[in-house]
Amino acid sequence: MSDIVVTVLSTDVTVTGGFVAPVSVTVPPVAPVVISTPASVGPRGAAGESAPITFESVSQNLLQYPYTLNRTSGVLTSIVYDLGSGQAITKTLNRTGDVLSSIVLSGDTPDGISLTKMLARDGDGVLTGITYS
Repeated sequence: MSDIVVTVLSTDVTVTGGFVAPVSVTVPPVAPVVISTPASVGPRGAAGESAPITFESVSQNLLQYPYTLNRTSGVLTSIVYDLGSGQAITKTLNRTGDVLSSIVLSGDTPDGISLTKMLARDGDGVLTGITYS
């Protein structure tokens, strides 16, 4: 069986691939999708953003930027995100033994956010809490 590809552009639908029987595709009406470009949404938030900028919002927004993974003895220790214009944010992953204990943001971070996310664990290594500082 070959792969089946469904392409939806506006209300036009194209179905390609190998089929044994006729195929019917119904596309329900959908709301418009808005996609922001890296230029409009970055670690400092979108223009006019009403939600506060936090460790988590910065951390998640970094995924849109080119990055370099750094490893020590095969273990991921940091990720450096290239924001362009000579700016970068580093996400450092700290471990106690083999267990992730904290994540630290450094570099060209927004003012006023917590830069450290600490992960509390019980004796069995189960996550029991998260604090920011």
